[in-house]
Amino acid sequence: MSLNTKRLQKPVLPYNVHCKSCTTTLTRQDAQTGKILKIQDEMFHKSCLKCSVCQKE
Repeated sequence: MSLNTKRLQKPVLPYNVHCKSCTTTLTRQDAQTGKILKIQDEMFHKSCLKCSVCQKE
């Protein structure tokens, strides 16, 4: 039996979708700079969330 090893990869966040909170479009730059957070298949700007823990980078 061989061990099935998987590579660990960073999740790729989609862009050009709308933020669920403010309904503006999430840009590629937002995705590259880590300003997007995915919660239960919905995309948000970190700055749109009211939770102070979520807004910390």
